[in-house]
Amino acid sequence: MKRFFPAVRKMNELIPSLGTIFSTQIRTYQAWGNLFDITDPENFNWILEGYGGGVIKCAGSHMLDLMLHFLGRPERSYASVDHVGNSSLDRKAVALFEYSNGSTVSFEAAAHPLKKIGFERNSWDEHIQINGVNGRLDLYPVIWNEPMNNAALLVHYDNISETSTEYRFDRTNPFDVEISYFCDCLERREQGHPDVIDGFNADVLIHSLTESGKTKLPVVIDWKGL
Repeated sequence: MKRFFPAVRKMNELIPSLGTIFSTQIRTYQAWGNLFDITDPENFNWILEGYGGGVIKCAGSHMLDLMLHFLGRPERSYASVDHVGNSSLDRKAVALFEYSNGSTVSFEAAAHPLKKIGFERNSWDEHIQINGVNGRLDLYPVIWNEPMNNAALLVHYDNISETSTEYRFDRTNPFDVEISYFCDCLERREQGHPDVIDGFNADVLIHSLTESGKTKLPVVIDWKGL
């Protein structure tokens, strides 16, 4: 659904203007309470039972999809994954993704107890920054289940003119836009995006990230075999 924010569509349109991209930072912090000082991890089993994973799947998957949407498939990943003690519930993940052109993506997902951080100061703290030789793009998404409170913010710094432009769109429910888009695809009998391959790509990144976290070794992603 994040692909259907007007700010995300504008960002995708502006990415070519950045020229050669050399660095990207992606962060997703979601307020799940304090998972770092708990004594009974069984109290959080409902997360694993309901969603099949912790912060990587529930929070990171959406931002990894945007990474793929903006930048395409990376070649390898290095990751560190932190779990709630004596459980398989991941509460923090940090990863570095490398691309064939030398560009890198620094990715972090974390569950946290901080109440008034982030763009909306409501604990939802997500940010994507893409740096190219000609400029920078900063995206600040809004909380997923209350998208009509505020609009996602996009800031474009153009290094040629040395000016910054803020794109402040009308508040939009991306779920409504997404459903309308796919209904239109059905009427036209055309395959839209994201499709099953886009979803699979995100799953492959999650798998590479978790495997690297287990082995403490880099994982080369064999896209040719997928």
